[in-house]
Amino acid sequence: MYLLKIWYNTRKSLLLEEKVPPQAVDEVYMNINNPKLTPRAQKLRRDMTKEERHLWYDFLKNLPVTIHRQKVIGNYIVDFYCASAQIAIELDGSQHFTPDGKEYDRQRDAYLQSRGIIVLRYSNGDIHRNFEGVCTDIHRNIFFRLADSITDTETEANK
Repeated sequence: MYLLKIWYNTRKSLLLEEKVPPQAVDEVYMNINNPKLTPRAQKLRRDMTKEERHLWYDFLKNLPVTIHRQKVIGNYIVDFYCASAQIAIELDGSQHFTPDGKEYDRQRDAYLQSRGIIVLRYSNGDIHRNFEGVCTDIHRNIFFRLADSITDTETEANK
């Protein structure tokens, strides 16, 4: 017995159908975003911190790639997400530096990495003290990751 795992692109066009053995059921369900988090994500979008607003309006919003704010991924909400580069951008306030906050971030990062997502973390202090450096690092990571995916696609096409 096999389950059918169906992958869609952002425009809901069919990309791939894949037969999945029953033991992979947990992996299939791991890739489903929790719809119960959508109202919370919408509220977080409306109530961004001043650091999130600064990064969004003064940099991310103007990039030539789509960046999502407060994106639900699995059972987590990431501050910013670039799907085409599979990069999550997190701005860390004081709650992230407590023992519980560090453990939660470690678990979330492990989950995101298991889905092929790179997590870039910056403190709110980084935004205040080194905004240009943060923007440069984000830009470099996104476009290196995009260049790698284009190279990988071309390599696969030439096989």
